[in-house]
Amino acid sequence: MSEDRKKEIESLRFAAALSKPIKPSPLLNTLLSIFVGTPARSTRADQPKAPAFDGSMANTFPLQILLVDDNATNRKLGSKVLERLGYKPDLAIDGQSAIAAYSQG
Repeated sequence: MSEDRKKEIESLRFAAALSKPIKPSPLLNTLLSIFVGTPARSTRADQPKAPAFDGSMANTFPLQILLVDDNATNRKLGSKVLERLGYKPDLAIDGQSAIAAYSQG
């Protein structure tokens, strides 16, 4: 991700941004960083063993999540994972629709 893109994302005040392809380990590290303050780049040995899915996570850490992906399968899979954690993500198919959804709250 370019420095300009990183600065743009930071200016939007998102908690995090991942680049495609998204792999499970960086996704988990990012979620841990957001939810429990674990450093995003901690080593595997430093990471606590966490249950696969905690359906009450959304109650503990209430968030509004905007999931953006141009691939319908990826959106569906990501949405299902987040739903298993108790979240109801908003979905967008591209950057333009993501900005529109973000602007609407």
